[in-house]
Amino acid sequence: MAELWRQGLNIWLAVVIALVIAALCGAINGPLVTRFGIASLLVTLATQFIFSSVATAWGGGSPPYGFPKSFVDITGTGTIGPIPDQLILFAVIAARRLL
Repeated sequence: MAELWRQGLNIWLAVVIALVIAALCGAINGPLVTRFGIASLLVTLATQFIFSSVATAWGGGSPPYGFPKSFVDITGTGTIGPIPDQLILFAVIAARRLL
């Protein structure tokens, strides 16, 4: 997503494309586990290594920075009191999964 944005693509379009690519990458794991009978933990670790290596080769070793304020505000880099936004978002998602 960051590399697409760095190359001039709208940040929100880059997010959508990144989510589609991530879903396609995740869809690779299912057949590896169900059709080939490979242990799910092994498939997860192997594909994580492959995908992170590809991402590092494409984007470089340094993390991206300088995202637009509209993106940063929505993705939760602030706090509500002493509690980070990301923790609140995680708690909401976790609570929904439990219900």
